[in-house]
Amino acid sequence: FFQEHEAAPQHWNQAYHIVLRNAMPKARISSAVKRLVEYHDSLRLGFLEDGSAQYIAEDTLRVRSAVAQSLSEVLQSTQKSFRLDSGNLFQLVTVEDDLGLVSEIVMVAHHLVVDAISWEILLDDLHTILDASPLVLKVPLPQKTHSYQDWTIALVAKADKLNGDLSWWKQQVQQNATLPTKKMVQMPIREEDIRLSHLIIDHELTARLTGRTIQSHRIAVEDILLLAFYRAWRSWSGSNTLNLLLERHGRDVEPDLELSRSVGWFTSFFPFKLEQGDFDSTMAELRALKEQRLEVPNKGRDFGILKYVLNESLEYHWTQVVFNFLGESNSRKRPLFKKIEFLPDQVRDPQSERSYLLEINMAIRDGQLETHLSYPKTYLDQYEMEKLLGAFDGELEQIIDHCENAEEPSLDVSDFPDAGLSQEGLDHLLSELN
Repeated sequence: FFQEHEAAPQHWNQAYHIVLRNAMPKARISSAVKRLVEYHDSLRLGFLEDGSAQYIAEDTLRVRSAVAQSLSEVLQSTQKSFRLDSGNLFQLVTVEDDLGLVSEIVMVAHHLVVDAISWEILLDDLHTILDASPLVLKVPLPQKTHSYQDWTIALVAKADKLNGDLSWWKQQVQQNATLPTKKMVQMPIREEDIRLSHLIIDHELTARLTGRTIQSHRIAVEDILLLAFYRAWRSWSGSNTLNLLLERHGRDVEPDLELSRSVGWFTSFFPFKLEQGDFDSTMAELRALKEQRLEVPNKGRDFGILKYVLNESLEYHWTQVVFNFLGESNSRKRPLFKKIEFLPDQVRDPQSERSYLLEINMAIRDGQLETHLSYPKTYLDQYEMEKLLGAFDGELEQIIDHCENAEEPSLDVSDFPDAGLSQEGLDHLLSELN
């Protein structure tokens, strides 16, 4: 992160907007925030300006007030107050009604201290605290799991044990594909040039995407989304090669650690060159993509260790697209919150750098697939980005239709990793069994 962001590393945040079903006294909100910060160590993290060290800092001001008309202004001033070395990288802005009660909350945190799963944990814990009796001085929360520090120590310890995966990673960064831009791209791109386009898939199609029929084929939702985007990309760009940076939560790359209740930026971030040929069916294409994804060594964990711990030369500035599927969340399990909304805008400093053209973030929220596509307006037109999202929408529906109409669940060699079978051998065995 610190190598990529030199201009304003302190302002690269994430935020959630919460509308309370019933307004509450501000003192109750402040008490809940204090409990969150006390319980989750990562919310008190501080960093040296060059990123070379981190430590648990002292507690600081966490809650600021605003009226609805000034929410945007106060949110911006709150973010500008962030200091990497001060431990104040998680704060709340409250919106109060005419009676002085809090009706809305904006939670904002630097990305260095949270990820998508962290937000789910924090939203759950905030709801638990607010749902308890105000007379309870210290609301009990679920047991902690391993810390962010445990995770980083474990990853660094892996550096001495890496084997021959370096050549595989070098192959991923060798290709230099281009994108049909308005003019030659000069890096870095600045956030002030970034624009957003959005696509929200309706409840019906999203339910089909995550339904039992699709699951019976043992095809991950992420693989379907990747294939739909790849097909749309291929049609839109005319290129058969898509150079991705895949971002994942990274919590399952270290099997000895339990991280289901841990707050922090547990990320796995790695290059992935997607290049598909011709296939007889959509299911065959999905199989090939799944196998290609499963070939990634240790789910992508080793790339960061090789590049940043062992200082191997693995530059990926050719990357066209950052792709991140953030999973599924449901606000209905938190009845005190009338509305929970992720805020994708105005959470990064205008001068922040990025070394890729497109960033696509997908998440299933309250039963609908949301897609947020960010791009630099200097190099790409809004019309073209809307066209790309439209193509993705069409491809996604076609893939879901195919999977639902497939005669029987498909099996491939990746479903039996210890069997030592080729796909041809597996198909023969299954035909014999039938």
